[in-house]
Order: sequence, then structure tokens, then C-alpha cells
Amino acid sequence: MKKVTIAFFLGSFLLISCKKDCAKPDDITKISATWVGKYSTTDGGAQTIDQTWEIKSNGEIIVHDGYTSPTAPDANKAKGTWTLNGTKFRATYKFLTLNLNRYIDATLSADFKTMTGNRGQDGIFTGNGNFTMTRP
Repeated sequence: MKKVTIAFFLGSFLLISCKKDCAKPDDITKISATWVGKYSTTDGGAQTIDQTWEIKSNGEIIVHDGYTSPTAPDANKAKGTWTLNGTKFRATYKFLTLNLNRYIDATLSADFKTMTGNRGQDGIFTGNGNFTMTRP
């Protein structure tokens, strides 16, 4: 009886923990899409650049830097992973032809159609610019 009680409480704890930290399946469906927007950066002088993100339901993100559709050549393409906790979106990605890592920290709107946030590099989620992305 003692083992059953411990197993019940442990299972309940794990279920509650996942509810708080894991993305809901419906939220994953809402965010899995092609997002289009712009980011501002100070790399090489202040600039505003188009960007397209393919956010996949399997946790993969493909970034098309400088493009408003998923047609970027490999030099402008990056791949990585993303996580979602409520309306908090985070992603890390690396360009295919460059040794350049980027980090994204964003907040989604309540309707999951807009996200705004900061971009960083080398393990830091800020300091490299900001962005606004929209989902059609």
C-alpha cells in the first residue's frame, strides 16, 4: 500500500510539473507555421532586415535571413530548435554556412499571431537586436 501511495504522489507531481513547463498540443499547432517579419540589428551598422521563420511542430526552426519567403540560399539559412512555455518563445539556431549562433527570446500575443522580442548570440538572448514576427 505504501508503494502504491508513493507511486501515486510521484506520478501526480510529474503530471503537474509537465503541465506548467510543457507546451500544450493546441499551442504547438498555433505556433507551427511560417512567420514573416523584420529584425533590427546593430551588426555592421544599424539596419532593418526581412526574415522568415518556419516553425515546425517537431521543435525545429528554419530561419531565412533577409527573405520574406522560405527561398533563402544556404548562406542565408539557419536551422535550430525552439521551446514554448505559455506565451514565452525561445529558439537557438546556427547558420548552415557560417559558424554563427543566434538566440531568440520572444513573447507571443494572446492570439498567437504576433511575437516580439530580442535576438542575441553566443549563449546570450539579448544584445544583438530586436524583432517583430507575424503569422498569417
